[in-house]
Amino acid sequence: MAADAGVRAAALEKMSRVNEAYETLKDPWARRDYVLQAAELAPVESTWSISAETMELAEKWFETQERAQEGDASVLPEFHAQVLAWLVEIEQDASRLDARLDEGRAALGVWDRTALTKLAGIIKKRSYLASVRKDVERMAEKLNISLLAGNR
Repeated sequence: MAADAGVRAAALEKMSRVNEAYETLKDPWARRDYVLQAAELAPVESTWSISAETMELAEKWFETQERAQEGDASVLPEFHAQVLAWLVEIEQDASRLDARLDEGRAALGVWDRTALTKLAGIIKKRSYLASVRKDVERMAEKLNISLLAGNR
C-alpha cells in the first residue's frame, strides 16, 4: 500500500513537470525566457540600464498623460495604437531571432550569444511596453475615453 502511494506520488510529480514543460514550450515568451535562463542571460529586473529608445517612449507617455488630463482626448487612442504597433514589431523581431537562434543551434550546436543578448533586450522592452499599455488603458477608462479608432 505504501509502495503504491510512493509510486503514485512519483508519477504525479513527473506528470506535473511534463505539464510545466509543455506550458513553457507552448508559450513563445515563456520559451524565450527559458532559453535565456538556460544560457544564463536572463534579463535582470533590478538592472536599470534604460536604453535611449525606452527613455523616449517614457517621455512620450508622460506628455500623452499631461495632454489627456488637460482635455485632449485624441492623444490616448493615438498613443495606444502606437504602443500596439510597437508590440507587434517586437513580436516580429522576436520571431526572427527565434529562427536565427534555431538555425545557429542546429548548425553549430551552440546558442548565438549576440542573438540571445538581443532577445533579452526585446523581452525587457516588451515587458515595459505591456506595462505602458495597461497604464494607457487604465487612464482611458478613468477619463472615459474610448481607445477604438472609430470612436474618437
